[in-house]
Amino acid sequence: MTDQNQTDAMADILRKLNNGVDKAQKGEVNNDPTSKAAQTDAMADVMRKLQAATGEAAYEMVAESASDADLGVAINTTRTEAGVSVSRYDIRATKKTVQEGINKTFYNITDNKTGTMLYDDLGLFETAMGVVKHTLFTKDENKVRRLLSLDQEYVGAVMEVYGLKNRLQRLDESSVQYDVASAKYSNSRTKLSAAKMKLLKAL
Repeated sequence: MTDQNQTDAMADILRKLNNGVDKAQKGEVNNDPTSKAAQTDAMADVMRKLQAATGEAAYEMVAESASDADLGVAINTTRTEAGVSVSRYDIRATKKTVQEGINKTFYNITDNKTGTMLYDDLGLFETAMGVVKHTLFTKDENKVRRLLSLDQEYVGAVMEVYGLKNRLQRLDESSVQYDVASAKYSNSRTKLSAAKMKLLKAL
């Protein structure tokens, strides 16, 4: 069922329920609890209670999102063809070749209202979401700068890992250079994990 069909079906149910309520108010209802009118009244009562409960919960959620940045981001996030939209900002993924035969996904943040690209080539989606969150909700420029700095550190570590992995593939496994490059590669992977963890903790 399409969204429009669902909307039309719900509108039809509410019309029928309201018709039953109107009849009840005019005294045209049969008091038999098994009658259609009585069942309609009962359903109308359930729907009114449901609407009151969900309306109140939605209002509370919107009010709470003003002080809870994570909730604010969740409420304002929608998926798009190119990535994700959070309020007035788009986060778009782009693939770039970083080493011969190696592609990496980077993330760009664009202001929808002006069409201006604010940040590009962010290494992690989480960085992009964190930057948008702090720009929109906490308005903490220091936090945004810190995230951008940590993301650069992460991207640098990624490039080092890719470079050493590429070098390892070209070396003879029995050579001393391979052993040295292998140790450096292992160390670079540890640095990469540490850079990612530091960034994620800063979000």
